[in-house]
Amino acid sequence: MSSLLQKLAEQIETAQKGFSNENERLKALPAALPGILKPEGGRTELAQGIWVDFKPDSGVKTQLSGKGGSLRIQTASRGESPWFSFSYRLSVSKLKGARFFGQLVCCSSQGSARFNLCLRIIFADGFRDVFCDQIVVMTGEEQQEFLVIRLDQELLADAVGAEVLFFFEGHAFDVTLNEIEALHI
Repeated sequence: MSSLLQKLAEQIETAQKGFSNENERLKALPAALPGILKPEGGRTELAQGIWVDFKPDSGVKTQLSGKGGSLRIQTASRGESPWFSFSYRLSVSKLKGARFFGQLVCCSSQGSARFNLCLRIIFADGFRDVFCDQIVVMTGEEQQEFLVIRLDQELLADAVGAEVLFFFEGHAFDVTLNEIEALHI
């Protein structure tokens, strides 16, 4: 391996360690799900600090299941919900001082699907969403995506919390998240 590739690999490994607690929770999620889960709406906690969220009483027909190390989200209809998200809590203290937040995602889909990554910075009186410039488009094959959001340290100075949200687009989708890793860059 060339020295440049070796250095890059070492830096990615260090970046993963920055969010080791979050990454361990995400890795354990599929095994923690009790069979097939059919959320009714609102914010539904899948495991500690990990949620799926959509507008209650909006006709969403979805189910989640864990198999091996993967989380499958099958949504037959998003109904009238203006959003559908998968999210997890992130340590805001670990974001402070970093230049970027990175998200490594290994995913696949049955048919086409799209999502946009968002970093929600939470304040005592509200929140601000910062979206990734890149939208992930899935066409069925397994793919790996490396997404990056530039951090504004002035904005983070008053933050009391942070979450990462995957906002799914479209009326129906069948997505499998095989691996999710937060990176401190």
